[in-house]
Amino acid sequence: MEITVKDIFKMSLKMTGKNKRFVLIVFALLFILNICIAMHEAGDTPYEFIIAIIIVLVYILFVGSLAYFTEKIISESSNPPEYDYNWVFRKGIHEALFFTVYIVIEFVVYYGFDYIIDLFPDYDDILIIAKFLILGVITILPMAAMINVFLHDEKFKYGLKVKQLLHLILNLKTSYFITIVIIRLVIENIIFIAPVSQGFTLTNIIISILSIIIISFLYVIVQFISTLGIVISNKNQYRSQLLKKFESI
Repeated sequence: MEITVKDIFKMSLKMTGKNKRFVLIVFALLFILNICIAMHEAGDTPYEFIIAIIIVLVYILFVGSLAYFTEKIISESSNPPEYDYNWVFRKGIHEALFFTVYIVIEFVVYYGFDYIIDLFPDYDDILIIAKFLILGVITILPMAAMINVFLHDEKFKYGLKVKQLLHLILNLKTSYFITIVIIRLVIENIIFIAPVSQGFTLTNIIISILSIIIISFLYVIVQFISTLGIVISNKNQYRSQLLKKFESI
């Protein structure tokens, strides 16, 4: 069966619609995260250190919730999963570590290519294309790390096996790859809402709430699109059952 990007989007939308609690949790965490960041940026509170700790903890719960719910819904889709704080926090720490490791690699590649382009200006077009293709792959690495851990009985070491992660990503169809890279970059760049940072007026808070509701919904869909795209593109224990689900849409 040929699975298109449209099929993946429809399935992601279907899974999101059936798991509104997942979206609500993501919304609550994003809203708290934005409020705390706004307070931290304001810098007029004696509790800045405490707020910074809260930001880190909420972020861990946020990425942990995304990983936990996505995996549970894909592997045990009969019922909406319960919120397991221990697993969510554990997954959040893992994902934050993966993000930190691979963001360092991304910075090295980014500035390394800038240096090479300066040395070889005659090949700048080819080097710029290579730069963004490689950065596109690196952008998906934290997500691929989470999925690889999921596919190997939650063993942390599989999130650091770069060769396996690259294999997962490079097995993606070109259309899947381009879609995942673009939508993840877009959604991750609008995750923090400006109106809250501009002041705690009623209007700004209402605008922020509405914006975060939309972004939460989109973020969950993006999480499903990324996970489904990678899982069905590689041999694993969940691929066949997912392909059967696609036959029903």
